[in-house]
Amino acid sequence: MTELRDSIYYSQLARQARKLAAAHSDPVVARRLRETAVQHDRLAYKLARDEAKAPKPKRSLRSILRII
Repeated sequence: MTELRDSIYYSQLARQARKLAAAHSDPVVARRLRETAVQHDRLAYKLARDEAKAPKPKRSLRSILRII
């Protein structure tokens, strides 16, 4: 089963890729890491827009936990 990943996850991946790029001595690898960070940022922005558009659940957490 796959994990659900949201915009925060990809934002954190982008931040870590930029941190690795800044610390790396090889310019080719650093550039590739920065490009990957941009891709993660784009996906994070897209997911954030989708999350903002998603309808809010009508059931409260309390009512869900009573069923379980």
